[in-house]
Amino acid sequence: MTRDLRLELHQMVAIGNEFVNKIYGFVYEPPRIFAVSTYCSRKSLKEILENGQLRLENMFIVSFIMDILKGLKYLHQSPLGFHGNLKSKTCLVDATWRVLLANFGMVHMREGETDNNDSDLMWTAPELLRRNNKKTDMSKISLQHADVYSFGIILHEILSRAGPWGGAPFSCSEILEQLKYPTDDDYYRPNLKLIKNPHPAALETCKACWEEEPELRPKVQKVKKMLQPLAKGMKGNIADNLMSLLDRYKNNLLDVVEEKIAQLNEERMRSERLLLQMLPAQVAHALKNGLTVEAEHYPSVTIYFSDIVGFTHMSSESTPMQVVHFLNDLYTVFDTILDDFDVYKVETIGDAYMMASGVPLANGINHAGEIASTALRLLESITDFKITHRPNDPLKLRMGIHSGSVVTGVVGVKMPRYCLFGSSVTFASQMESYGLRK
Repeated sequence: MTRDLRLELHQMVAIGNEFVNKIYGFVYEPPRIFAVSTYCSRKSLKEILENGQLRLENMFIVSFIMDILKGLKYLHQSPLGFHGNLKSKTCLVDATWRVLLANFGMVHMREGETDNNDSDLMWTAPELLRRNNKKTDMSKISLQHADVYSFGIILHEILSRAGPWGGAPFSCSEILEQLKYPTDDDYYRPNLKLIKNPHPAALETCKACWEEEPELRPKVQKVKKMLQPLAKGMKGNIADNLMSLLDRYKNNLLDVVEEKIAQLNEERMRSERLLLQMLPAQVAHALKNGLTVEAEHYPSVTIYFSDIVGFTHMSSESTPMQVVHFLNDLYTVFDTILDDFDVYKVETIGDAYMMASGVPLANGINHAGEIASTALRLLESITDFKITHRPNDPLKLRMGIHSGSVVTGVVGVKMPRYCLFGSSVTFASQMESYGLRK
């Protein structure tokens, strides 16, 4: 560790200001140095600005800006004399929404660094990007000028919330090239039009901070004075306006919470509707409430089975996607018809369609008539049905109907199914298998 670096580290530890992140000491593990500093629970200003769900009112925005300027002014007047690495990433936000400047100094440590991450250089002043020798022009005054440029980028970032160079039609490396090698007097800078309803003072300050000649950039105290119109009516920083600010932030959070609850309720209702389509209502409600669904005996129900005549042959001459579209179109028609009768769709397996009446709600002796009427409507519907990919092929159904007793129950946990068991189910299936083509 060199003498200059050791001196700089001592200066950094000695810094004490409410707008500068306190450093308590360093851990030296060559070639790296780790700083032990105050933890800021709200992380960096960059992360806050990128959070689109967090609406920042003017009080937040002005407080952030003024906090950065107060911390920067202190550093420029301290023995250290500069920040040297100012960006929204190094502006940390504590629990009281106060901005603390971090990752400052250590210029001698950074002299030998080769930063390959172009995105981390988006806040760096053009004159520093152009240096071939990093030891060239590293005076405190020149670094203060560079800090003011970096603040101008952060100011635009805060006001636009579009990132340090939001809206630029170039990559990070292309932006850096334009900054290093400008064309004549055409100096590339962030787009001020991204700032909605800008205050004239903010626009003038951005332009002043972005001056190409470092000596023409205002000092921090002048920048603070230029931005004073933005703070009109405010007492000071966020701490001075904390109660009012927290009330507004609380209301903002309540709006976000209400929005999330509405989304959650919508998803829950969608899940419930899907569950009700898969299971009988009383079974679905029981499962939703964590209750066990007991098997139940029904002494008299009517069961219906049907399949498509020639389905195997048709499938062999069709693509899987054509088969899926065909079955979906057909069963959509069937499902719509079922809504007009007291029947329950049990399941579909391939081209087989199964329904029952008298379960899960008993309906006396009406179950046979309901199934028969439904079957007639299904037969009627297929006379006009056209198979999309085989429009000239007639559609024929084979049906089987049987009345008798069954036992019902829910089978499975991950994908529960409402099933019917008993000889009546077998008889209905056999009636369909051996039935005449219609």
